Amino acid sequence: MRRRKQTIQTGAILAALLALPALLVLVAPGPNTVSAAVYSNEVGFIKAETKDNGATLVSVPLTLLGESPYYGLNNETLDGPAPIGEMLAADLVGATTFPNADKVMYFDGTNYRTAWLYYNSGNPDDPYNNLWLEGLAVSDLTLEPENGFWVVRANASDPDTVTFLGEVRSDPSVEVTFGIGWRTFSWPYPTTESIQTSSLFADGAYPGATFNDADRVGAYSVATGYEWSWLYTDGTWYTGANPSTLTLDPQRGYWYYRQAAAGGPFTWTCTKPY
Repeated sequence: MRRRKQTIQTGAILAALLALPALLVLVAPGPNTVSAAVYSNEVGFIKAETKDNGATLVSVPLTLLGESPYYGLNNETLDGPAPIGEMLAADLVGATTFPNADKVMYFDGTNYRTAWLYYNSGNPDDPYNNLWLEGLAVSDLTLEPENGFWVVRANASDPDTVTFLGEVRSDPSVEVTFGIGWRTFSWPYPTTESIQTSSLFADGAYPGATFNDADRVGAYSVATGYEWSWLYTDGTWYTGANPSTLTLDPQRGYWYYRQAAAGGPFTWTCTKPY
């Protein structure tokens, strides 16, 4: 069941963006007038391709607009969608039942949480319209900006992307901590970063003589599935027996596996590349 499309109030800029490729598009250097506010940093859009009737691991490498950016799917009083929930809802399809609705899946380090988009096309005044639910309860799920999350489409729909709006990150560095085991992560700036030139190894990623002994990074492609990069003892990342060519893209999420033999967590310091 399709729902009525929402429109993010960004005027003609959003309409023009929808024809552009899936990388950051700068609107203009600040000050900018978006949602009747003024921002000191550059404001941009980024688009992430998603898979019809399937799942895509994505991320948001922008700071959401507002004095106190909030990354919950619903607002703090759980009576309406928050900005990131509204942006996702603008491109996804809601329904009155879980199987027919598009979803967001988030791994919290131990378990998956799944929120689905409610929309009752037969009642535009339904107070639950465009809210994100977990089970039958309004979700309090927050999407941490340095993590990846899955967008799961239950439908074949147009557009086959999700579009995010925010300020280009101005932080001189961003820290991402990897504990033992699995977590999702993302490159936190709206640029690309080669895994080979990243500071993962220098900051404490654990190398090994074989794939099974080393820390590893998983990139999921809609077309080809997972590609794994593992860290050899000399600090080179490999895919199979060949040096990895993985590039960390800003709109994608990735898996990281930290070996127990590493003895504990490490913190990756990502330095602003611009």
